[in-house]
Amino acid sequence: MIFAVLTFSNPDLLDDEATLAKHINRLHGFRLAKWLIDLLSAELRMDAEPIEEDWGYAVRVFENGDPPKDIFMLGCGAEVDEPETRPRIFIGDSFIGGLLPWTRRRRRAALERLTKLVQERLAAQPQVRNLEIELEA
Repeated sequence: MIFAVLTFSNPDLLDDEATLAKHINRLHGFRLAKWLIDLLSAELRMDAEPIEEDWGYAVRVFENGDPPKDIFMLGCGAEVDEPETRPRIFIGDSFIGGLLPWTRRRRRAALERLTKLVQERLAAQPQVRNLEIELEA
């Protein structure tokens, strides 16, 4: 379930041809995912390396205990209409959000905090321009 989509301008965070050639699906997102890990790993418990998917790259974020009760995802890719210039980050729940109302509330609150943190950290980076945020219903 996608909770938020953040799109911005910075072609330097998109993968170059040599990076694309190293990965099976040749999709943008690897360089962006590595940059996000460097940017956020001091504040979040997350994967040390991105996971290649058939749409881009995922970085899992672990919350609420050890082992974690909740696992969220930062999806990294590129804007479909402008893949050469517009990195895109998807923030989502790796599951359906919970069956019970209190679980859904806890997970939604955690997604809101995660989205706010990512948005604030991106906005503070000089190389991030034209940041746009879409919140899903």
